[in-house]
Amino acid sequence: PSNLFADSTTFCAIYRNHRCYLGNTLVFKLFKLLVSRLNRYVPYSELLAEVWKQEEKSPEAIRTIVQLLRKKLRAAE
Repeated sequence: PSNLFADSTTFCAIYRNHRCYLGNTLVFKLFKLLVSRLNRYVPYSELLAEVWKQEEKSPEAIRTIVQLLRKKLRAAE
């Protein structure tokens, strides 16, 4: 069992009872997707389908959301 969860009711990342509020944002949607596929490669096409709902996005736009997720998680440590 993992100690890592995406709480869809509060839009928080939860790790070992520590909470990080991500909000109802692309950042939370990305986190939720990644948590649901722990230790597995997530292809670009799946990111677009699940997080961006098939909208075309540049690699830079995706990197920006990844960077925001990292920043929020680090700040919550």
